[in-house]
Amino acid sequence: MLNKQVILLVGAARHSTNLIANLLNVDGSYEDSVEPFRLRGEAGMFSFARWKYILSHDHDPKLLKLAEDILTGAVENLSAEQDHASRVGLLVQELRAHLWLGWLRANFPEVRIVLLFRHPLAVISSRVTFEWRSYLSQTLSQAELLADHLAEFRSCIEGARTDLERHTVAWCIQHYVALRQFTRGEIHLAFFENLVRQPEELQRLFLFVGRPFDHHMSLATQRLLSAKSIDNGVSHAWRKHLSSDDVERANTILCLFGLDRIYGDREIADVSAAEDIMRN
Repeated sequence: MLNKQVILLVGAARHSTNLIANLLNVDGSYEDSVEPFRLRGEAGMFSFARWKYILSHDHDPKLLKLAEDILTGAVENLSAEQDHASRVGLLVQELRAHLWLGWLRANFPEVRIVLLFRHPLAVISSRVTFEWRSYLSQTLSQAELLADHLAEFRSCIEGARTDLERHTVAWCIQHYVALRQFTRGEIHLAFFENLVRQPEELQRLFLFVGRPFDHHMSLATQRLLSAKSIDNGVSHAWRKHLSSDDVERANTILCLFGLDRIYGDREIADVSAAEDIMRN
């Protein structure tokens, strides 16, 4: 049993997870912990390594103890300036949790999990531009991950040759596997573009995590977005970097996973399309 309210905000690299965390914690009510599972993995605990899949019924006591320590603040990755005693809970940002979210919810059901999406072509374009690794080999080497979620996509994963293809497949794996570990309502699906353009989406997010979203909170979040120069062109930059052939190839891969319907040709996500991929 955790001794405080915990929000786990799960994004992927280049999803602007930090901005959404700042919106959630705009009044400073929560302690901030940024990627504590990654930091502990680098210290020698490889159970939460990048792209690691953990079965929901895995009851490894060392794994459970480490997660409990992180979620209770016993393993702190918190700003020294924070007044911990005045905070109502813990807000954890994590970029590598997609493949073990089901495990975490099975063992810590009181944690409120928010899964953040951003337009895949915006993310893929950014990752290709910065020449990031895709880490696909780490998915193919995990027999349980393939058997549980990815068997039908193996040829697609193995056939990814270009950087664009590999990063598109990586984005699909992260989000498809995360969605397939839950039924509707168990976690909150948040979409970056919707959150920054539609105040009612912020209200839904706050409602899920148990935060009030009154007039003052609404004004505070809008001031933060204005300060960050977030506008209606937030998702358009990728169009300058991807050719029509790139877009067609990426959409073909997204379609194989059934993830093309979330955004399609729109800049705003279709929440129900993502929910349709979740377990019935």
